[in-house]
Amino acid sequence: FYSLANTLALSFMSTLTGFVLGIFMALFAARNISNKFLSETIRGFAGLIRAVPTIIWVLIFVSGYGLSSTTAVVGMFFHTLSFFIRSLAESFEEVDSATIEALNAAGANKIQVITGAIIPSSLTRIISWFALRFEQDFGTAVIIGPAVGVPGTIGTLINNAARVGDYSSQGFGVLLVFLTAFIMEVIMNKIREKNLIN
Repeated sequence: FYSLANTLALSFMSTLTGFVLGIFMALFAARNISNKFLSETIRGFAGLIRAVPTIIWVLIFVSGYGLSSTTAVVGMFFHTLSFFIRSLAESFEEVDSATIEALNAAGANKIQVITGAIIPSSLTRIISWFALRFEQDFGTAVIIGPAVGVPGTIGTLINNAARVGDYSSQGFGVLLVFLTAFIMEVIMNKIREKNLIN
């Protein structure tokens, strides 16, 4: 259970850190609230990061800073960041332009437009993207564990059990992963439904 908790913590930290910086950069990447040059520059940066697989980012930091959960989080962070920049920027661009124009006409500044129209109108999509990425990062954390040997993760535990022929521990580990993924899916769907209703 410790390995599962460690894997969940690793994936959540990757998602959270990527989300915090990603939502900030997505505001500058959205074409309806940012200038074209800045928007295209940030989108190009996100595309460049996304072109490198997550496991390569993890290996880069592992080779430079050693093998630990921290380097795994940092490695996973980059791909998560690019995901949020792209998906959130597109969500912000879907906000009704008439609402933005009305606020601008009333003399609202950029911050007021963002807090009064962009974020509230995109809140359901923001939560959905966060939930989706958290699930993806959990799956990535499970796979990366044995792939690069990150200690203390459920994937590494399953891999080690398979190597020594401890099939009961291996099967239990796989069952925990499936149950966790199922529970996460149910919880995230409930959160999304609640937001849609509200």
